[in-house]
Amino acid sequence: MDHRRKDPDGLRAEPGIYRQMPNLQEAEKAAVDQRQAAFEGSASERSLAPVLDWTLTFQALAAAAPQHALAQWRSTHALPWLVAALVLAPDDAVYDSSLLQAAAAIPVSSPAWETVAYHRARLLIAAGHMADARTALTDLSSQLEQLSAANREPSTVNAVRGLEMIAAPSAADFLSFAPRSMLLASSEEYSSVLECEEVMKDPARHYHCVPQVDSQQLDADAARVFNEQAPLSLWLAAAESDSLSPQLRSAIAEEGWTRAVLLGDSDRAGSFLALVPQTLREQAAAGHSPLSPWMTLARNPGLRPYLDAGTQRAYSYDVVESYRDNWCYEPDQHAGPSLRAALLSSAERQQGEKDAHDLASIRSLNVGRQILADVQANPHDPLAAESLFLVLRMIRYECTEPAPATEGPRDNFASAGPFSQEARDLLQLKRDAARLLRRYYAASPWTKKAAPFVG
Repeated sequence: MDHRRKDPDGLRAEPGIYRQMPNLQEAEKAAVDQRQAAFEGSASERSLAPVLDWTLTFQALAAAAPQHALAQWRSTHALPWLVAALVLAPDDAVYDSSLLQAAAAIPVSSPAWETVAYHRARLLIAAGHMADARTALTDLSSQLEQLSAANREPSTVNAVRGLEMIAAPSAADFLSFAPRSMLLASSEEYSSVLECEEVMKDPARHYHCVPQVDSQQLDADAARVFNEQAPLSLWLAAAESDSLSPQLRSAIAEEGWTRAVLLGDSDRAGSFLALVPQTLREQAAAGHSPLSPWMTLARNPGLRPYLDAGTQRAYSYDVVESYRDNWCYEPDQHAGPSLRAALLSSAERQQGEKDAHDLASIRSLNVGRQILADVQANPHDPLAAESLFLVLRMIRYECTEPAPATEGPRDNFASAGPFSQEARDLLQLKRDAARLLRRYYAASPWTKKAAPFVG
C-alpha cells in the first residue's frame, strides 16, 4: 500500500516535504497578473491626489502603468508626468514623437534634465534613430564631464556609457564603451577569486587566479549583448582589442574558446586558443587526443560559454569553488527586452542569436557525455582513465546536484518530485562513467582517486 499522502491539488508529495512547483512561465504570468490587479486596485487611492497618483504609478510594475503615465502627461503636460512617461516606457515602446520632442525641450538647468535626456536617448535607440541618439548622448556626456567629481554620480556615467555602447557604430567604439567602473564587487564570481587567493596561501596549492580584479569590468548590458546577440567574430575582436584590459581580454578569450568548442566551431576555437593562457593551450592540445578539449572543460570549472556582469568566473578558472559555482553553462537572466547593438548587421545578429539558442540547452552534462562517447570509441587513449575521473569530479561539484542513487523507482519521479530531469541525467552519467572506469581501468591510479566521487 502506498502510504504517501496526497496534497489538496492531487500532486504527489512526501510527508510534509515536497510539492510540485509551477513552471517558470506560469510563475511569470501569475506575477504579471498580480501586478496588474494591484495597480487597478489602487485606482481609488490614486484618485485622491495627483502626487499620490504619480507616486503609485511611478513605482508600479504593472503593464498599464506606462500607458497611464503617458495619458496623464498628454492631459497635463506636467514635468513630473513627462519624467514618469519616459522612465516607464519599455524599450519596445511604440515611438512617440511628441513625447520625445517635449523631452528635447527640457533645459539643462532643469533638475530633471539628466533623467529626461537619458531616457530620450534610450527610446531613440529603441526606435532605431541612432544618429539622433548619438547626438543626444554626446550632449549628455559633455554635461556630465563638466560636473565636479563630487557631483558626478558614477552610476550615471556607467548608464550613459551603456547607451553609448549600444549606439556605437563600430566594434572599436562598442568595445571602448563596454567596460564600466565596477561599483559593487560582491558577487559569486568575485567570491571565487577571493577563495582562490585564500587557497593559494598554501604553498602546495597552485591555481591561476588573478591577483586583483580590475576596477573596469563589463556591466550587465555589455554581457548580455555578447551572450545573446554577438557572433563569435565580435568575441574574437574583443579578445584582441587594446580597448580592453589584458585581464578582461584573457577572460573573453577563455569563454569564447569554450563557446566555440560547445558550438562545434573548430576554426574559431583555434583562433581563441591562441589567446588563452599557456596552461589552457597545453591542456587543450595534450597528446593530440580528441579527448583533450573536452577534458580541458571538465578540468576547469570556471570555463563557461558566456560572460558575467562584473567579475568573470574565468578569473579563477581552475578553482573548484565551495558554493558550487562550477561548470555553470547557463547565463544570468535579465528580465525585459534587450536593446539591439547598432554595430551588428542583421546577419551578424542572426548568427549571434542562433549561437545563443544552440547553447541554451547545453550543460556540463553534454561535456560528460562527449567524454564518455570518445572513451568508448577510443578505449586505449592514454587520457581515457583521467577523463572519466574528471567527469566524476565535475558531477560532484557542479552547480546542478545529481539526484541521489537511492532515488527509488523511476516512476515515482515521473510527474512530481524534487529532482529535475537534468539531475537524473547527471546521476545516470555518474553511473556510466564509474562503470567504465571500474571495468576497463581498474588498475589505474585515476580509478582509486575517483572513489570519493563515486559513492
